[in-house]
Amino acid sequence: MNLGNINLWSIFVGCVAFYMSFFVSRKRATNPSAMRRLNAMKSMLGDAMGTRFHWIVYVTLPFLLGVMFVVNGLRGRPPF
Repeated sequence: MNLGNINLWSIFVGCVAFYMSFFVSRKRATNPSAMRRLNAMKSMLGDAMGTRFHWIVYVTLPFLLGVMFVVNGLRGRPPF
């Protein structure tokens, strides 16, 4: 199957990153007490900084990486 220059692996990894970002965001909204890493970061860094750090690492970063992977995959470029 010839799809031109589309890099399917990059698109797949980008979709997984989008899913992770959405899943963590949804779980934070519905049941934050069940998230062990969030609780650990809050105890290490304090409530505000731990929450911000967790949001950046587990929600924002996967979303941005997902965008990068999907766009580069559709353009036929390598992921990085």
